[in-house]
Amino acid sequence: MLATLAGADQPVMLRLARWADDGGSAVLRVNAAGILAKTRSLDSAGLAAAALRRDRDMRVCYLRAVSARVGTGTHQLAAELVNPAGARGALVLGLAARPRRQPRRRQGPGPRSAD
Repeated sequence: MLATLAGADQPVMLRLARWADDGGSAVLRVNAAGILAKTRSLDSAGLAAAALRRDRDMRVCYLRAVSARVGTGTHQLAAELVNPAGARGALVLGLAARPRRQPRRRQGPGPRSAD
């Protein structure tokens, strides 16, 4: 219901987007992103996923909240993914697409030539 009300009010959506991006705490950022993700707007869901991709503290807070609510078992988490009550799929995509560390390049001399 909150997402429906927020989705109908552009200034509220803009404020939620700002909070999801740079809110003062991970809890505020997660809550704002959660509301954005549950609106009918794909752009808003994308903002929520992008915020999770960028923000490690937010991801940790989100994962703790989900695991506390639904558990950590495979079946429980799978049921949460297909839950029609929210746009959690967008958030999961955000987690899956988080930046990955690039492998370190070896420093030092290159291969020696056999003259």
